[in-house]
Amino acid sequence: MIKRAANQVLRGFSKQTAAGTVASNATRALSAKSPGANPLELLAKESERRHLCDHDGYRTPGSHWTMALAAAGETTCHAPNLRTVNIQRISSDGVGFVTKRAAASASCPYANSNPISFLYTVGKYKPGETVEQWRAEGSCVPMELGTILDRVPHYSIAETVATARLIAEKSAVGGNGDGAAGGTVHVSDHRTSMGNQSHFTELVQKTRVDLENGRIADEELEACLGAWTFEPRRLERMDGGPDAIMWNRWEWLLSDDGKDWTEANHILPY
Repeated sequence: MIKRAANQVLRGFSKQTAAGTVASNATRALSAKSPGANPLELLAKESERRHLCDHDGYRTPGSHWTMALAAAGETTCHAPNLRTVNIQRISSDGVGFVTKRAAASASCPYANSNPISFLYTVGKYKPGETVEQWRAEGSCVPMELGTILDRVPHYSIAETVATARLIAEKSAVGGNGDGAAGGTVHVSDHRTSMGNQSHFTELVQKTRVDLENGRIADEELEACLGAWTFEPRRLERMDGGPDAIMWNRWEWLLSDDGKDWTEANHILPY
């Protein structure tokens, strides 16, 4: 059965090769060329071409520009901490992002140079187009919130601050459920039940008004939001599409002193 399936794949591959369209030939010629020596610069230029960021690498308003970050679990018995976060900027230092600051009782997955894995995909797998997958390993360093806060969508800031305010309310009355004293709902670690959705909606709306009118102190913003830069030490890009014969995969390694990237190495797709 496996042999029959393999033969079908080979027959399809032969037909594609025989067709030999100009588009696929162009794709093959382009894929053999090294993409460049600086992967972060390449990623920023590609993102600007797709109108996801401006010339300085900052996220353009309204763009859906996200990445997945995974941090090792607290022990081998814990699953990795996996989150999807908005990319706010790509620079020569790395990838900047903002998240809800961890509660005092929870350890931040991005602190203490914890090893972090990064995944970013963009594009469409359809004729005439390509899809790219970027993968990396590295660590995160804190950055000044004020240097990037104006790029974060207001709705993200308002909902994050409102979440912190609701958690404080629940802590004050000794519950994590509907806000009533002793009202307890069992949820997973470091998470809080919403409880009354109407109450939280009102809290979000009030927080948004406070934000628009400058009534949220810098201290509260700093307590609710944390800004980080993901600094990769290894980064790779794999791209391809229906017009390409095979996936293209390139890898870059950062020098030991953290100043320069190696020339891109063309590595096997699997």
